[in-house]
Amino acid sequence: MPARLMVDETKTFTGSMSAVELLVEEATIKIDPETGLSLSALEPAKTAMVQVVLPKPFFTEFEIDEERYIGINFTELIRILKRAKSTETVALIFDENSIKVEIRGKYTRRFILPLLSGEPFKMRELKVDFKAGARIECKGFPSMIKDLELVGNEVEVEIDAEALKFKTSGRGTESIVEISRDDPILLDIWADEPSKSIYSLAYLERMAKPAAIAQDMSIEISTNTPMRMRYSLGFEGANITYYLAHLSV
Repeated sequence: MPARLMVDETKTFTGSMSAVELLVEEATIKIDPETGLSLSALEPAKTAMVQVVLPKPFFTEFEIDEERYIGINFTELIRILKRAKSTETVALIFDENSIKVEIRGKYTRRFILPLLSGEPFKMRELKVDFKAGARIECKGFPSMIKDLELVGNEVEVEIDAEALKFKTSGRGTESIVEISRDDPILLDIWADEPSKSIYSLAYLERMAKPAAIAQDMSIEISTNTPMRMRYSLGFEGANITYYLAHLSV
């Protein structure tokens, strides 16, 4: 029996799938009759990883008899999903060899894509002892990254008990973005110990795009370790998580 998923939160769903396509062209999703949809994919250069969790209640319809791992070309899927308006619903119907995408509004559009072989995976968190973190309102995060990119290609991220700071320099110029306890966009901050690491701004620019669909985001680091960046999507348990390797200097 074909599996069928339907969403009416079209903007959030498309943005969640786009978050994957920002790093990988092809990946495997897991659809489970009890838990919903999940994905974990490592970027080809092994510099970054993306994980997406959309629990069963996120979907208006979630019909599947058994757990399945399904390979998808996300580049092609996103081309189709971007044609859907936020007021339209999207249904995904999976049979043995294809995925049918139905976009329903004032009329119905159907697209059929071939399925790829899916590789079973487990959702694992990176084994990093994060020593500091901050949670912020995320709508302005892409703009912060663009401010930093005016100056350099790498950014030092620093978190202590009082502030989250981004610093970059280049061509004799320095750029600093600071979010302190007094700033209204800072929702929470903690630090077992002050921490800082350097990361690629090119990757962070891509990873900033889900801010458009998220309620808030968290950033967690330790000194000279990978970063964990997690977007909360406004539905219990629904999130997008990125891990980004630090740069050795």
